[in-house]
Amino acid sequence: MTSWCDMNTMQVCIYSYIRENHWCRELFPNMHPLELPLAGKSLRAHLLGFCTFLKVIGVSDVLVSDCDYTDEMARCMGDGSYWSLTLDYQRGRRFLSLGQFLEFYKRFKADDAMIVWGDVLPVVNDRSEFLDKLEPIEDPMLAQDDGIYLYVNECLFKWECPLYKIDTLKNYFDANFRMLNQPGLHVLPGYSPKQEYSIGRNVRIKPGCEIEAPVVLGDNVCLARGVTAHDGVIVGANVVIDEKTELSHSVIFDHSYIGRGLFIKNKIVSGNRIIDPELNVLVALDDAFLAEDCK
Repeated sequence: MTSWCDMNTMQVCIYSYIRENHWCRELFPNMHPLELPLAGKSLRAHLLGFCTFLKVIGVSDVLVSDCDYTDEMARCMGDGSYWSLTLDYQRGRRFLSLGQFLEFYKRFKADDAMIVWGDVLPVVNDRSEFLDKLEPIEDPMLAQDDGIYLYVNECLFKWECPLYKIDTLKNYFDANFRMLNQPGLHVLPGYSPKQEYSIGRNVRIKPGCEIEAPVVLGDNVCLARGVTAHDGVIVGANVVIDEKTELSHSVIFDHSYIGRGLFIKNKIVSGNRIIDPELNVLVALDDAFLAEDCK
């Protein structure tokens, strides 16, 4: 077992891809996979927030190798100064295994590295849970499972703790509520004097609404009279929920409008698209009075 305290500074390498990403492309065609919202914040923001946590073990540089590279995402990433990190966002090559990636990495880098392989996040409550659970990988060239790895002195270790995995629609949906119920070291958006309520700026909640924790309400959300939300609800920014609509265990993406008197349970709503993550079914509503994109 290696010791964190014996290491010098290291780089975090985030190799971003969704292994079976056809669902992401089909259901959210205008959204980069790193911008998928997770408990109200983008996967990108959570990953870089995790990197700031790793600064306690000497991390200062982050390399994001993205198989879905876009110029727009490069602008969103920036140079890392917002996170007090040095960030390099690059177009990624597709590798069949982590072992292949390591062979490529060794040609250009001699540094120790923490590798986030695939679109995953750690389920972490405190630092000790992360720092003390590394297991050696006997043959690095055979490593291919999504996870978080440490590569030091040409030896590979895997962090053996639970992960949020964004590899399927169902796993993505469930990860939202796992984080909502127990965010641990991951910071949810918004502010609230009460635990389990994350409320953004300029949120309007009209009389007669019933809002049960846990809940996330993003910036510029309007809940009309008689709206109810229970069993875990995550509402993105710039969303309008019309009168007497009931939300239950659902995720509402940014810039969505939901009409009056509807019942939304165990669903993802993105604009006029209502998605059932259990059945992997999408319904696009043509009636703007039911649901629409507010962009």
